[in-house]
Amino acid sequence: MILWVITIGFISVGVFLFVTALREYSESKQSRSWPCVKGTILSSQVISNEYKSESIYIPEFSYRYTVRQKTYTGERLKIVEVHDRYKEVAEKLVAKFPAGKEVRVFYNPQQPERSVLALGNEADAALEILNTFFYLTMSAILMILVIIQTQY
Repeated sequence: MILWVITIGFISVGVFLFVTALREYSESKQSRSWPCVKGTILSSQVISNEYKSESIYIPEFSYRYTVRQKTYTGERLKIVEVHDRYKEVAEKLVAKFPAGKEVRVFYNPQQPERSVLALGNEADAALEILNTFFYLTMSAILMILVIIQTQY
């Protein structure tokens, strides 16, 4: 019984990740036609998280921009989250966006609070779809193994 719960949990997480990746792919494509406005970097830094006893470095940004006389604060560089195993790569990215720098901010015209500093790259989103597809495939194999085990 516990194997079924674990298997269903894996599949549920996989479906959630897959749907999220599909949404990011779609938004990444759409962002190529988003208008842009001038914005200002408020802060930029590299944060680190531990993942499977390995450090992952995430460039973190905060920027301000105005659309139709309303001021917004954004935090996304791209649609797909950016992170790296190498601190130097994240630091180089952050160095391109120091606090106070004027930048172009691309925003969703239907939801101006959704913005990015870099236009969409469908390849990043497609890679995420492939990763989640692999995760779902492994979950399906686990489910098949559980079914076989419960029959014997």
